[in-house]
Amino acid sequence: MVNELRGARLLCGYRGAPPVDEAALHDVIARVSVLLDLCPEITELDINPLEVLESGACAVDLRVRMESAPPRAATRRIEH
Repeated sequence: MVNELRGARLLCGYRGAPPVDEAALHDVIARVSVLLDLCPEITELDINPLEVLESGACAVDLRVRMESAPPRAATRRIEH
């Protein structure tokens, strides 16, 4: 899905820029997904911008909106 983005060619290096760490981008996407599954009280999460570098990725600015969530039964445990 990442390769289907309009700006996907920027990830492979563009106009002399080096390619970025695409594995780090995939890792961030997976970790945010797990976080949202584990924390249902997060109603909005905005990472803008997320800088994907030659090695790693860095969230420059992050905004999270939370609401109270009713307690859940601990029937599932996800570890990442």
